Amino acid sequence: MPHKSINPIYPAVQFVNALANLRTQRFDPFAGSIEDILSGLAFMYGIMYDLDYNMSLPVLNNDEKMGEFYRQCAADVVGKENVLIPNPVMSTEDFGWYLEEVPGAFAWLGIA
Repeated sequence: MPHKSINPIYPAVQFVNALANLRTQRFDPFAGSIEDILSGLAFMYGIMYDLDYNMSLPVLNNDEKMGEFYRQCAADVVGKENVLIPNPVMSTEDFGWYLEEVPGAFAWLGIA
């Protein structure tokens, strides 16, 4: 009685395709898109889902005071006009473990 069941293959394939398309559509990864995709698929296919997303590394959040201290020190060395504050990025960095223990700030140094 396949007409009385839901084939999980179709929504699973759509989910994988949707995730792959996010990279090519300039979608903000901070927008909570995984939950939106799953709720749309649940509505479309009549499925239920359980999202259990486990980050293997802690989130890297700079301490505000240490970040400001770092920016001031960098401005003293290279000039305030050369200190840029980028948008948050979705990269992996184990420095987050340090920041769980002591206040600090992570920054990129470079030239262009």
